[in-house]
Amino acid sequence: MKVGQGKELSPRLELKLGENDDTSTQKSALQGNTLDMAYDEGAAAGSGRTITADAGAVNIDGPDGLTVNGKVGVGTTSPGALLDIEDFSSSDILFRLEGSTSAGPSAVRFAPQMTSSNANLRGFTLLPIIKTSGDFPAGININAQYEPSANLTLVFGTLNAARLQNSSFNVTNFRANQYKAWTESSYTGTLSNLYTLLLDTPNLNGSKPTNAYGILIKNQGISGTTNAYGLFVDTQSGAANNFCSDISGGKRWHRDG
Repeated sequence: MKVGQGKELSPRLELKLGENDDTSTQKSALQGNTLDMAYDEGAAAGSGRTITADAGAVNIDGPDGLTVNGKVGVGTTSPGALLDIEDFSSSDILFRLEGSTSAGPSAVRFAPQMTSSNANLRGFTLLPIIKTSGDFPAGININAQYEPSANLTLVFGTLNAARLQNSSFNVTNFRANQYKAWTESSYTGTLSNLYTLLLDTPNLNGSKPTNAYGILIKNQGISGTTNAYGLFVDTQSGAANNFCSDISGGKRWHRDG
């Protein structure tokens, strides 16, 4: 043993393990520590809760994965939901799902079951607030891309299907899809044109279709229905000029049958 300026003690001090001094017991005790014990390691409870990942990302390997019985916060230390992402200081994408899969019919699935008597229930809500000086912003952007590997009969760009089920109570109006545009009183700019629904000109850079339909209304006359309307335009009133329809250009009317 050396002390001070590297001088050696004389006589030398020799340490030997005794017959019963098995370090495996101490090693086993150290290996038996739990994550909860590490969490409370240090000066006070919770002192070991922070992992400084400065030599690679934290990796959880194995088939069992990770379960969280509580809230998860990304970019926040006070999550207000089961998953709360609040890293708005970053210019990166906040949430990304990417990769290839052949696991099943749904790559991402939201299937909440809600039981409540409250009004205005929403199964899924997107509420982006977009502050921009750039042109062409979009609150929701869906750009589905298809690469057929066989001949297909039907392809859906966006498939919306609303259904009533498991109940015998009356419903006065069932609106499978509803679109509405509005301006808040806080908006005072000049608004020239409002389109609640606009079907734009398609981009057909590849093969061209034999027939192109802006809107195709299938038969609504299902057996048991009293009145079926392929298209119904309500009375227009309140404006300086009110038109139920205005057809400009091309053949204005074509009747088949």
